[in-house]
Amino acid sequence: MDLITINYSAENKQISVKPMSYSRVSNRHSALIHYSPARSSRRSNDRDSQQRDRSSSPELYERRSRDRNLTGVSKKQMRRWPCMICKKDHRLATCDKYRELSTHERLEFVRKLQYCVNCLAVSHTIALCNSVKTCIKCHKRHHSSLHHMGEIKTPLEKPIEKPKATLLTPATANIFRRQVIIPTVRLALIYNGIRRIVRALINPSQPYTTISETIVKQCKLATTKVDDEKSMCAIQLGTVQNVNWILDVQALMTDVLPLRPYPRDLKISSPFDGLVLADPDFYVSDEVHIVMAADVFPKIITDGFLHDDNGDIVAQGSVFGWTLTGSVSV
Repeated sequence: MDLITINYSAENKQISVKPMSYSRVSNRHSALIHYSPARSSRRSNDRDSQQRDRSSSPELYERRSRDRNLTGVSKKQMRRWPCMICKKDHRLATCDKYRELSTHERLEFVRKLQYCVNCLAVSHTIALCNSVKTCIKCHKRHHSSLHHMGEIKTPLEKPIEKPKATLLTPATANIFRRQVIIPTVRLALIYNGIRRIVRALINPSQPYTTISETIVKQCKLATTKVDDEKSMCAIQLGTVQNVNWILDVQALMTDVLPLRPYPRDLKISSPFDGLVLADPDFYVSDEVHIVMAADVFPKIITDGFLHDDNGDIVAQGSVFGWTLTGSVSV
């Protein structure tokens, strides 16, 4: 049998073949293959890379080591990684030892070895998981074997805390046993030479005066579009007693009005004798069509502030008369 010597140079990418005699061959070899120094250098770099992986991330080094050790394994055998618990060739979800673990222990194990929480694959994490399967119990994005993982404090699935129902204590329940008086007035809505008496409410916590859409249509008042949803109406307000007092107001039209300030008529009479009230029927559950807000509040409030004997009700002076505010026991 003829023997040859094969010389390969990685730098020049050339192979040279030379015949050689049998006497020159060692007893341990049937052929000699010479490698260039460049290949030896690459092997040295691979060893350095493995050393860096071992020091920086033990888990990553272990995974790459498994990849290198499976070089000679067939494709059929490489379809999945061996189970990291028992080292056998089956999926993690079917492992008996995995099933014996508690939900907390399973989750810690899956996280430590960087399994995908959704499909329990070792080749990727949940951020790169393309599986459409979810938990068969709650349909959330985790494996069914980790169904109770919401009980563990984890950023993957945070349980939604339901608001606790608040019970009325005797102190808070007593609040609803009092009758609250809202400052209402009777005023004149002036349009086309007509003075229509309507009921209004004073609310300085509201930024803009509003008027009901119902009264605008009934009186055929002109409106101007503010935007796609809001319209403004220029109105004139007057008092019942003084026909010479007129206030020009820009009011926003709303469908929230009219409203009734009380569900039923209040069982109360005015504690102030001799005062001209802005709404003599303040206790009646009648419709309110206008809410005078902070934009007109300084123009309608006058001097005068009175307390009743118990300090529960106050009377505030206004151009429409005295308004009443407060609360009394039922």
